[in-house]
Amino acid sequence: MGISKYEFEIMDYFVLVIGIGVLIAVIIVACICFPPYKSEEEWEKIENERDERDAEIYKKKKEAEGMMMSSLE
Repeated sequence: MGISKYEFEIMDYFVLVIGIGVLIAVIIVACICFPPYKSEEEWEKIENERDERDAEIYKKKKEAEGMMMSSLE
């Protein structure tokens, strides 16, 4: 049984390669899923821009609905 002599060495390399692969995968997922650090002022600016954009969309939607209702009458 010549393979039993190398069995643990092969398994060590196998576990090492799998471990490094998992570590790299975790790092990639963390970089993709979690945004980079931003200060409170930056987050507030981003939220305000989003709120303004949402308000404009809501206003346009209401105007479109009003025009549709007036055309039905």
